[in-house]
Amino acid sequence: MKPTTIIAPLLVACLACNSKPAAEAPAAEAPVADSLHTRKLTLRTYQVPGDRTEEMQRIIETLSYPITIVSANGAQTQFVPLSNVLFTSDGSFIVNAPQEIHDGLPAVIEAVKRSEPKTISMVRVDYWLVVGRPASETNVDPSLAPIADALNSVAEKTGPMDFVRFETMQLQAIEGKWAQGRGLHTQIKQKATVENGKVVLQFEIETGDKGRIETELRLAAGQIAVLGQVGHNTEPQVSPEPVFYIAKAEILK
Repeated sequence: MKPTTIIAPLLVACLACNSKPAAEAPAAEAPVADSLHTRKLTLRTYQVPGDRTEEMQRIIETLSYPITIVSANGAQTQFVPLSNVLFTSDGSFIVNAPQEIHDGLPAVIEAVKRSEPKTISMVRVDYWLVVGRPASETNVDPSLAPIADALNSVAEKTGPMDFVRFETMQLQAIEGKWAQGRGLHTQIKQKATVENGKVVLQFEIETGDKGRIETELRLAAGQIAVLGQVGHNTEPQVSPEPVFYIAKAEILK
């Protein structure tokens, strides 16, 4: 959008015979609103190679195309996920996208045809939310025995702590599918995929209205990882305490 220039009206004063017209007021530029450089989208239909619908869906989810956002600060490029895709019951999928996406899709489909079908696994992720309180020596609640080594490693960096279980959750789903669960204090949303024997985990964890973690990481099967730390009021009238988010992913055949 081009800037709009607003010219103040010319003011003329005739107070005396030798009076001169008032000078023209300086131009003022109106704020430039954000504008979107849209892309021309073309609708095309493709055939899913064999019985590989879920595999193609996962590939499509990774595709994106650039658009330009223009604002008062200049132009910026952003990438838009390819979301205008419909998979039909007859083994086809319909794509509404810019030309460069259509140019590349035939090669993607051909690559899927030549590859071995991917085995779809179930993935189970266990989550522990653990409160850590400063102490004279490190103590791990017996209910946290499966992650005691990870908590002792945390204490080596933070100093001695008394670790108490705040909440535990477990989510299990087909790889590549979003799963969601809600506990007493916590809500978790995750999507896990398996790549070369490792779990790529995307997740969002919310604890009340204070704690939130959203990230992606790669875990070996059975690996325990400390995802992060958030200060949270675990009890009313108590100052925020550190809550550690810990996870372990398992691949189920």
